[in-house]
Order: sequence, then structure tokens, then C-alpha cells
Amino acid sequence: MEEKNNQKSTFRTLNPATEKVEKTFNTLNKDQVNEVVEKAHEAFTKWKNTPFSERAQLLSRVAGLLDERKAELARLCSIEMGKIYSEGIEEVELCAGICTYYAENGEKILADEALETKTGQAFVCFEPLGVIFSIQPWNFPFYQIIRAAAPHIMAGNTFILKHSHNVPQCALAVEKNIQGCGCT
Repeated sequence: MEEKNNQKSTFRTLNPATEKVEKTFNTLNKDQVNEVVEKAHEAFTKWKNTPFSERAQLLSRVAGLLDERKAELARLCSIEMGKIYSEGIEEVELCAGICTYYAENGEKILADEALETKTGQAFVCFEPLGVIFSIQPWNFPFYQIIRAAAPHIMAGNTFILKHSHNVPQCALAVEKNIQGCGCT
């Protein structure tokens, strides 16, 4: 959003149980958004050539961090969107499982597939697409990110997220975990 009268546009996390403002965030202006896209594209030019084994290692580390931090993440999910703590734990465990699944199976899923032809040879080849932009809802703040990001990361794409305005800390927590595992 554009700045109005030299004031930045903001949004906030409101705890639905207490109606307390948990945190306020500035929206990105057009130049900042363009910078994010440029950085994602620059990262893609390197990431697309990263071997599957390294992509798998990254997703395995993300799974491990999600599992280690599931209590913290479930609490954050409760604060931001009112999810029951035990359901937050289950959601984070599901996300760790998704990362593990793609780490273990991504290379096989994305392997070239030979096609039967009457003459010559043909195959289907899966190639990275580039920067993926994803808009996600609030109801499963971790799952919505991971279910979309994990396969794209394994496929060699980079990922930009526009999460729902009421769960920004959940989105930032996932970003922090992924960056903490060596992917920026």
C-alpha cells in the first residue's frame, strides 16, 4: 500500500480471546514489494540449480525445527487466530510431516518420466518455474503455508507469501524457520 500523508499504512494482530492488540505491522510500499520480488528472483537463479539432495536436506531441517518449536508455534496460533492449543500442535506436526514427505519423495516425484512412442524417444521433464506468489487464508496459518511452499521449494522454485492480515506472526515464524535452515 502507498503511504498516505507521510504515514505508513499499518495492520495489527488482535488476540480474538482477549481483544488485545498483540503487535502492529507496517505494510510494504510498492518499492519494498518490488525489492522482495527481485530478491526472490535472484534467489531463484541459484536455487533452481541446487541438487535435490540439498533441497531435501533443507526440508528435513525445516521439519525438525517445526517439531522442536511446535509448542511455541501452537501458542502463537492460539494468540493470533484463537486456535485451540492441541489443534495447533497437530497442525504443526502435520506441517513437519509434509516437509519430511517432500524431502523423502520429492526427487522421485519430480523425476523425468519416459513416454511410450511409436518412433523415437520422449519424456516429461519437470523444471522449476520461478518465483511463486501465494495468497493464503487464516484458518490453518502454518498448514496453508507449508502445503504450498514445501513442494515448490523441493521443485526448485522460490516462494513469496501474502498471508492473511490477522496471522502475520505465524507467517513470520515459518519464514524464520525456513531461513534458519539455510534458505533465504
